[in-house]
Amino acid sequence: MDLVRSVLDIVENVNHFKNDIQSVRNKKSLFYFRVYKYFGDWYYFPNEEIFIPSKFLGYKNNRITNYAGSGHGGITKKILFNYFEEVPKGTSRFNELLEQLITFSEKLGCHVGQKVSGKGGIYLEKHPYLITNQLSINDRLLKICENDIASYKEEENYSSFEGAVSQQLVNKYERDPKLRAAAIKYHGVICKVCNFDFQKYYGNHGKDYIEVHHLKPLHQLNGQKKIDPKIDMTVLCANCHRMIHRDTQNSLSLTELEAMVLHKHSY
Repeated sequence: MDLVRSVLDIVENVNHFKNDIQSVRNKKSLFYFRVYKYFGDWYYFPNEEIFIPSKFLGYKNNRITNYAGSGHGGITKKILFNYFEEVPKGTSRFNELLEQLITFSEKLGCHVGQKVSGKGGIYLEKHPYLITNQLSINDRLLKICENDIASYKEEENYSSFEGAVSQQLVNKYERDPKLRAAAIKYHGVICKVCNFDFQKYYGNHGKDYIEVHHLKPLHQLNGQKKIDPKIDMTVLCANCHRMIHRDTQNSLSLTELEAMVLHKHSY
């Protein structure tokens, strides 16, 4: 079983766990619920109002629906130490969270075992903005992307990059709200070429704004169907994005534009 390697892996596990908890109907048929009381290390996400055992947070693709007892909680606990800290037992905060865990479990028809108060524990994020912000940004970011794309359609009227078909494909990928949101979630909102930060410059009005750029050469787009925002897209400020596409017959690569920016600032 592969261990998580980043915050994004943890976020993916939280989303899987949340979806599984909400969608599972026949809990008695799943091994996860039969051994529920033996889980001792629980990780709490206040915004999501869920508790997740270490095995389901620390291993990739360890789902409630496919769990058969594999993995070791002690191993995942060590990995998760980089992101979470244990709430000291005996404190009012621990007792409060324990009560919440009991309530959460009872709603699932399960009981919390004694291990959580012994060798186990309850854990919270060391830096909540790392994971919680990634989880809470999904719906909000998607709405922002939809609004930004709508504003483009109202005010833009530029010629095709390389023929009508290529323009339509580029627009399709760069203006698909879900692809755009996924690209921004992965790459952030700082221009990859000049490091321009819209929020830093424009204040709250520029928060979470950046343009999304498709990295594939235009002549390869005709047969392109599946887009991976992590490797096929990146984020650019409006100036850099326009400069890349300024020559409609020969768009620049990121490396070429970076060289121009570096050359300008070397004097």
